[in-house]
Amino acid sequence: MQAKERIAYDVVVVGAGPAGAHAAGLLAHGGLRVALVDRRARGQAGAQWVNGVAFWMLEAAGVARPAELQGKPDCGPPFTMCVPGSDRRLRVEDNPVADLDMRAFGLELIERFEAADSGDALWEHHVSDVELDGQGRVVGIMVRELSSGALKCLRANVFIDASGLS
Repeated sequence: MQAKERIAYDVVVVGAGPAGAHAAGLLAHGGLRVALVDRRARGQAGAQWVNGVAFWMLEAAGVARPAELQGKPDCGPPFTMCVPGSDRRLRVEDNPVADLDMRAFGLELIERFEAADSGDALWEHHVSDVELDGQGRVVGIMVRELSSGALKCLRANVFIDASGLS
């Protein structure tokens, strides 16, 4: 089926969870024209749970501390690990991991991406086909808007698959 609209980008990122939104944001703020595609609605993409994240990981990724962790100490609450059926326990007092609401964190990263002038978010779009060149390299993807069924062909030099497990 032929796409009605063909759009050229420098980079297309498929998957708007924290990894995809962060990659798209870095690239868009770096001046590249970026499309961020997700089959879910804005605010529903990506991880939907609370996850333990070490502060050093955020720093290494160049991600500002999320709003929910601003002004908090660089360590999370103490925790205890134990083995069922055993008296052995390990208590970590100076826990370098903070509990992070990944939904809120992902939304912050999406907002950073959307603040770039060179980024386009395509919410509720499903990747329906992939176009390969003669060497098997991806040169385009077809996306279908879920509400209207409209097709778009996104062409780019680089494609990033951040679609996750689902």
